[in-house]
Amino acid sequence: MKSMVDREYLKDSLLMASIASGFMFFATLAGFQVAQIRTDPTSTLIAAGVAAGGAFFMFLAGRMLPGPVALIPSQPKPPVVP
Repeated sequence: MKSMVDREYLKDSLLMASIASGFMFFATLAGFQVAQIRTDPTSTLIAAGVAAGGAFFMFLAGRMLPGPVALIPSQPKPPVVP
């Protein structure tokens, strides 16, 4: 059961990191257009690719550190004294 949860967590993490990197890619292209930075298309695509790669790995680094909350055993709550 634990490996199935780990696999789903990894799959979700990769999906969300891909979405974040895609957003960063197109946001960088839009930023170049809005700022009217005129460079050759290859340089613009390289800059967008670097930004997307950074977003992908930064998202994974932040997502993978704490681990899934579902795998942490829950502690029993102390009784409430009126």
